[in-house]
Amino acid sequence: MRDLSLHVLDVAENSVDAGARNVVITIREERREDRLTLTVRDDGRGFEAGLKTGDAYFTSKRKRFGMGIPMLKQAARETGGSFSLQSEPGRGTVLSASFGLTHVDRKPLGDMGATLSALVAGHPETDFVLVYESDGYTYRFETARLREELPGLPLSVPKVLQYIHQDVNEGIRRAHGGS
Repeated sequence: MRDLSLHVLDVAENSVDAGARNVVITIREERREDRLTLTVRDDGRGFEAGLKTGDAYFTSKRKRFGMGIPMLKQAARETGGSFSLQSEPGRGTVLSASFGLTHVDRKPLGDMGATLSALVAGHPETDFVLVYESDGYTYRFETARLREELPGLPLSVPKVLQYIHQDVNEGIRRAHGGS
């Protein structure tokens, strides 16, 4: 995958496939520590301890082979980062990957607005939260709050998806000193 937003899309899709109704995506940029941490937390089915989820071709889906988690793990380690995956049956999963923020091999963040709008378009019933933190600045987007602000309007309509795309990218841009 060419950027981190595509990894987020893959992992969040796995969460929804595992029955998650709530998916929280946190991206924390720590410039002093030269670290970017990506965490995806869900309330899906989870899985049994001991499964080799970091191995190539692991998938909890029938008849499909997944490379997403091993590719994310490798991308993190290539930058001197780390990877962890914790899951408990019936309680959900927490995946965390950290990257060397300025490492030459770190993939760019990519278009998080497109990622979040694609998730909402495909799963309008799921509650997604995106938190982006950078040097004391926090941007937070919640589909549950958007539903409250737009009663009766499906989040999957094109104008709402366009708003999500723009708002997310603008929030992240502000974190980097943009006005």
